[in-house]
Amino acid sequence: MTWKLASGVLLAMTTASVLTACTAEGAGVVDTSKSEHARLRSVDLDDVRWTAGFWAKKHALCRTAIVPAVHQALLDPKNSEQLVNFRVAAGLEQGPFRGTNWSDGDCYKWLEAVSLVYEVSKDPALDRLLDEWIEVIGKAQREDGFVSTNAQLRDDVQPLDSPYTHQLYNMGHLLTAACVHHRATGKGNFLGIARKTGDFLHGQFSPRPPRLVHFPWNPSAYMGLVELYRTTGDRRYLEVARIMINNRGSSPGGGDHRNGGTDQTQDRVPLREETQAVGHAVCAMYLYCGTADLYAETAEAALLAALERIWRNVTTQQMYVTGAVGAGGGRSSRGDPVHEALLGVTVTRTCPEPARMSPDK
Repeated sequence: MTWKLASGVLLAMTTASVLTACTAEGAGVVDTSKSEHARLRSVDLDDVRWTAGFWAKKHALCRTAIVPAVHQALLDPKNSEQLVNFRVAAGLEQGPFRGTNWSDGDCYKWLEAVSLVYEVSKDPALDRLLDEWIEVIGKAQREDGFVSTNAQLRDDVQPLDSPYTHQLYNMGHLLTAACVHHRATGKGNFLGIARKTGDFLHGQFSPRPPRLVHFPWNPSAYMGLVELYRTTGDRRYLEVARIMINNRGSSPGGGDHRNGGTDQTQDRVPLREETQAVGHAVCAMYLYCGTADLYAETAEAALLAALERIWRNVTTQQMYVTGAVGAGGGRSSRGDPVHEALLGVTVTRTCPEPARMSPDK
C-alpha cells in the first residue's frame, strides 16, 4: 500500500466523530478514487471537519496566525525561502535571486497549505491571495513550461544542469500544490501551469537522454507527476514518472553525492533490485513514496516487492523508536560516502542475547 495514503486514512480514523459532509469523489489530498490497484482511498477534502476541542483550536490557529505568519516570512529578505523570486522572474520587480536552490518548492508547499485551509474556511481573502501568487507564477513560467527561479535568475545555474540545484524538487511541489488547489477551489489556473510543467518534463525525460539519467536529488516530481496524471487523466505524466524511476541505478557510479550514481542518492542499484534503504533519508522517502504511487497505478509486482523489502529493512533495522529515519553520515555498506542518511547497514541481530541466570538466583 502507499505510505502516504496510510497517513491519510489514519487522519480520517481519528476524525470519525466530527461532522461529515461528503461531496464529489476524488477530491482528496491524494486522489486514488480511480486507482485500481490502491488498497486504500483518501477521504475527500471536505469529508471531515474539526468541530471542537484541541485540534479544532489548532486548525483555527493555522488559519488566523500560521498561514499569514509564513506568508510574511516568505516576503522577508532575510529568510531562506523567497516569494519575491517569482516576481523578479515574472518581470514585475528587479533584483537578484535570493535564498536557497529549493526556495520555490517550499513556497509551493505554503500555497498547498493555503489551499487546504481555504477549502475548509472558504475565506475569500485566501482565495484572492492564492490567485495573486498563482498569476505571478504563471508570468514567471517560461513559454516551454520550465519554471525554477534559481535557474532563471542566476548565471551559474542552468535548466536541468544538475540534480543538486533542486529543480525537480521545485517543480514536483508545484505539481502537487496545483492538484490540491484544483480540488480545493475547483479552479484551473494553477493546474494549467502544472500541465505546462508536466509537458516540459515529459519532453525532456521521455527520450531518456544520458545527461538526465542522474537526476535523483529530492525527487518530489515522482509523486507530483503521478498526481497530475490522476487529476488530468493524461497518461504521459504517469509514463515520465516511470521513466524517472527506471533511470534509478541504470548507470551506477556516474558521480558523487551531488550528481548521482551512488548510494547517497539511491541510484547505485536499480530500484527493483534494491534490498535495503540507503543514503540521504529525505531523498529516499521521496523516492519510495513516488514508487508506491507508481505501483498504485500500474500494479507492477517488482516495484511492490522492492518496496516491501525496503520497508522491512527500514522498520526493523533503521528506524528510531520515534519513527524517525536518517542516522547521520559515514559510508554505506557498499562503501559510498553518505550524509543525512540511512546508512544501509545490514544488521543480523537487533539486540543482544539475553543474559542467562544461574539456577541459584
